[in-house]
Amino acid sequence: MELIEVEYDTYEPLIELDQILAENVRKIHKGSKNTIAEYSLLSPFKDESDNELAFSDADIILDGDYRTSMVQHCHIENHTAYAYMEDTIHITIVTFTAIPHILRRIVTESLGITWSRVRIVKSYVGGAFGNKQDAVLEPMVTFLTMKLNGRPVRITMSREECMTCTQNRHPMQVKLKTGIKKDGTMVARHTDAVSITGAYASYGHSVLESGISWINYLYPRMTFGYSIKTVYANIPTAGAMRGFGAPQIIFALESSLDDIARKAGIDEVEFRLKKCG
Repeated sequence: MELIEVEYDTYEPLIELDQILAENVRKIHKGSKNTIAEYSLLSPFKDESDNELAFSDADIILDGDYRTSMVQHCHIENHTAYAYMEDTIHITIVTFTAIPHILRRIVTESLGITWSRVRIVKSYVGGAFGNKQDAVLEPMVTFLTMKLNGRPVRITMSREECMTCTQNRHPMQVKLKTGIKKDGTMVARHTDAVSITGAYASYGHSVLESGISWINYLYPRMTFGYSIKTVYANIPTAGAMRGFGAPQIIFALESSLDDIARKAGIDEVEFRLKKCG
């Protein structure tokens, strides 16, 4: 072993958005461009010129930049799972999961075995809030029991391991451009949102797609548009969490309404009631 020489390439971790989206930056996953997906919608705009025309009717245009942080679910029960073989073929997995049928597919695909060999027993979940909607320990305990001739194998995570090795809430950057009239009527809004999904995709872009879909239901009386993007980063993976993208987006929306009300000199409560009809 003393004859072996090891060379290490040290990579700068990509954590902030300006690093992740920079030109010629290192790709966290080969061929990904560090982006999982992106999508734009202009409605009922036909093109960008219609977008600008809508904002031209506004007396006040306000730009806001809002950011949310990563959040861990911190459910009372940490991740735990065990597996054993009932005979030489069939495997039983006992786990505290929210996705037993999807989990069965993931385990069998990851280990290259047939569905008929695996039975999932879903126990009572001691808190999850979205965190147990991913496969975490189940493929590993299944692999180990197969290697140990069916002996029961259990793995339980510590709280620290749950925070670093399971899913979290997506950090987001949300930029809002809003056009309003002096009486408080909003005439146009455009939203640019970027979600950081961390090291792996998990529920990835679907969280941001779900969150952005709510932004126009609360205050619908305006033309609107949005551009959204979900990116990788060298941080723990983000996935499903209570609200599924809505808390981040609505935080930005409501914060922007506070800013708009102050700038327009409108009473905040009156302003919100007016917007809700």
